[in-house]
Amino acid sequence: MSRGAIKGEAEYNDTDRHARLSLVTTYRIEKRVAEQFEAFMSGFNELIPQELINVFDERELEVSCPNP
Repeated sequence: MSRGAIKGEAEYNDTDRHARLSLVTTYRIEKRVAEQFEAFMSGFNELIPQELINVFDERELEVSCPNP
């Protein structure tokens, strides 16, 4: 029995299921990461103002901030 038949709605097929799963996963990951990223950037910008970082591209920043 399909999920749609149980709820009395239209047929709930695999395409719908995959689309919903993708949307839910994206929302949950982005929401959780966004909050942490905002906190990180707030602290980082206290150390180094954003206007000083904007002059570098991502490659230059990667080279100047080595991984531990």
